[in-house]
Amino acid sequence: MSSSDLPSDIPRCRVLGIHCHITKPVSRTELGESILRALGLPAAPIHPARQDVSESLRHLSILLAENNLMNQKLATRLLEKRGHCITTVATGRAAVEALKQNTFDLVLMDVQMPERDGWMATEAIRLQEQATGGHIPILALSAHAMKDYQERCYQTGMDGFVTKPFLPDQLYEAVESAVVSAVVDK
Repeated sequence: MSSSDLPSDIPRCRVLGIHCHITKPVSRTELGESILRALGLPAAPIHPARQDVSESLRHLSILLAENNLMNQKLATRLLEKRGHCITTVATGRAAVEALKQNTFDLVLMDVQMPERDGWMATEAIRLQEQATGGHIPILALSAHAMKDYQERCYQTGMDGFVTKPFLPDQLYEAVESAVVSAVVDK
C-alpha cells in the first residue's frame, strides 16, 4: 500500500516480486480483490451496481448534522475535497426538516446535538421512511467509541459509526461503505 501513485511504482513492484499495488485510501472491495490476487485466487465477480456506485461516489449530496463548528469545517473540507456537496445543519431537528425538503445520498449525524439529539433525529427519519419506503444511509458521529455506544447507534437505525476527531481515511471508507451497501441492498 502506498499513498503515492507514480507511474513507475507498478513496474518497480513487479521487479521486487510484489503481486499487488494499492493506492491509499483503500476501499474494502479493492483490498479484498488485491488479497485474492496475491493468493493466486480469482477475484470475486464485481456486482454491476458496484461499478455504477463507484462512479457516483465522486459527487454525493451529504447532509452533515453537527453542532461543533470546527467539526463542521473539518468534515466539510475533507468531503468537498473528494467532490461531494455538503449541506450542514447544527441540530437534529434541522436535520429532519432538511430531509423533508431536500434529497441527500447520505447523512452524517452527530449523536449529541441541541434540540433533538442524533438518536431522536434518526428515529424520526426512520419513521418518515416507513411511509415512503425509502432508506437513507445514516452514519453516527461521536467522540465516544465504546461498544455500547455504537450498539445504541445501530439499534436506533443508524448504518455505521465514525469516531471523532475525524481521520480522513476512516471518514472516506465509512461514507463509501454506507453508500455502496445501500445501493447493493436495493
